[in-house]
Amino acid sequence: MNEDSMKELERLRKQISQQEKMASLGLLSAGIAHEIQNPLNFVINFSKLSCKLLQDMEDVLDELESKLSAEVDEEIREIMDDLKSNMCKIEENGNRASSIVRGILLYSRGKDDEYIATDLCQLTKEYVWLSYHAVRANNKSFNVTIIEEYDNTLPLVKVIPQDFSRAVLNLMNNACYAVFSKSKGVAENPYSPTIKVRLAKDSDRVRLVIEDNGPGITKEVKEKLYTPEHRSAARAIAAETFVLLKNDNNLLPLEQKGRIALIGPMADARNNMCGMWSMTCTPSRHRTLLEGIRAAAGDKAEILYAKGSNIYYDAETEKAATGIRPLERGDNRELLDEALRVASRSDIIVAALGECAEMSGESASRTSLEIPDAQQDLLKALVKTGKPVVLLLFTGRPLVLNWEDANVHSILNVWFGGSETGDAVADVLFGKITPSGKLTTTFPRSVGQLPLFYNHLNTGRPDPDSHIFNRYASNYLDESNEPLYPFGYGLSYTDFVYGELQISSETLPKNGELTVSVTVTNKGNYDGYETVQLYLRDIYAEVARPMKELKGFERIFLKSGESRDVKFVITKDDLKFYNSELHYVYEPGEFDVMVGPNSRDVQTKSFQAK
Repeated sequence: MNEDSMKELERLRKQISQQEKMASLGLLSAGIAHEIQNPLNFVINFSKLSCKLLQDMEDVLDELESKLSAEVDEEIREIMDDLKSNMCKIEENGNRASSIVRGILLYSRGKDDEYIATDLCQLTKEYVWLSYHAVRANNKSFNVTIIEEYDNTLPLVKVIPQDFSRAVLNLMNNACYAVFSKSKGVAENPYSPTIKVRLAKDSDRVRLVIEDNGPGITKEVKEKLYTPEHRSAARAIAAETFVLLKNDNNLLPLEQKGRIALIGPMADARNNMCGMWSMTCTPSRHRTLLEGIRAAAGDKAEILYAKGSNIYYDAETEKAATGIRPLERGDNRELLDEALRVASRSDIIVAALGECAEMSGESASRTSLEIPDAQQDLLKALVKTGKPVVLLLFTGRPLVLNWEDANVHSILNVWFGGSETGDAVADVLFGKITPSGKLTTTFPRSVGQLPLFYNHLNTGRPDPDSHIFNRYASNYLDESNEPLYPFGYGLSYTDFVYGELQISSETLPKNGELTVSVTVTNKGNYDGYETVQLYLRDIYAEVARPMKELKGFERIFLKSGESRDVKFVITKDDLKFYNSELHYVYEPGEFDVMVGPNSRDVQTKSFQAK
């Protein structure tokens, strides 16, 4: 086993150990919570009973009032009022503690997908103070003024309580840390640590703001944000993630000349460039796709623009799809007419379509994986003009692109590339950078094929020919078994040609190794990167094994006309799997080794493992 494999194994061991610890902690927390809840119930119930008994005593006192002196009566009533106040405080704090225990139980049960109608004001308040007391427990000197502003008119809101409370807890912990850090550095200055918590209705949403008067982001950190060096690195990384799915007649890269029409709702969607998981991005600090392409074209080409369509025809569907990153809607008919007018004046059309950022991530499932309806119709209308069309596809998931693959000249999947997306797309579009990305997921031909993954298990009735329907074989009446774009797929502006697969031996000795090699040649006109992929298949084993598994890859750079021998060394460690007794072993027998540019287009050789 090589050093990298040892490190990965150690990482997995630590991960499993940590998961086991967390599972044990969850069980322990649940047990402790239940044990705490019982005496809490006792305290709460007896405080209520005590209040009732005090009321009974007050009734008796009223009857005896004439027999007692005024001084004695007053003194007794003062004591009873104090007892009542104490009982109310006991009940109030008992209920608060009980609520915290319920929160612990929610965490320990791990029901992460259950939406419950929740009083957000009460839940927020509980975890604000839970955070404060947790910090106080570790730092007795810590004090902070907490200003709370809750809109008590808020209705119950369906949320996942443990997720919401976790967010509140994290925000409060950060705020507490900030003000505590600042307070330690302040001696004589009358600094007053303050945290403001505001929860209120904002249009049809609820907005939670937790604000502190701590030091904020340090000058040193600020100086590192959006530096030219960092932006350049982000731009290069984004470009490397793009995947060229189709490029008929080498339409891409585009020449910087003539009139280029950039059309689509994602062309000028500044707030969507960073994607779903960039909640703190600053759209004002980066370019849109339109701005990036215009900057790259300069005065060499005229860039025309039209939005072309909404995300969806239906406003409510679009509202759900865009979430916190809404796009300005227009009239569907007027948008399409404008797009066609712009297209008619252009030499080539670049369509920026697909999903907006909030259509990815949690709570963003779709029953259909085609490009949304309004954009589909826009794309079909653009193709109908007869002009060359490039599709810039924004998406956070595999989409069904049968029509697009059959009718659009070039398709470049740009995902959501972060703050430098606009410039990175322009770099690839105009050939400054040759695309080199490969798919990490399989793109289906139909949702009916899902789940669809390259490393599937063999079927008892394998289909002998995926292009012809074979009754009683594992196939579909109306669709091929094959995906539209397989795992590992990705084209380039240049042509990489693979030579014949070579294998050093047809036998892998018990403690030996076997070398697999292939010569890759760049026969195109552009320099570029290629990712050579190695797959293995265990033909017979104690448990069912995948049809192929990615076991290695090598990313190589080849200049135009250059060749390179790419070699992979296979040992018994590459053949191991977890058997029915969860032992990590390999079994002697027959194996297939496959090498190619993706999981589908491979050359295959066989060998025997001893």
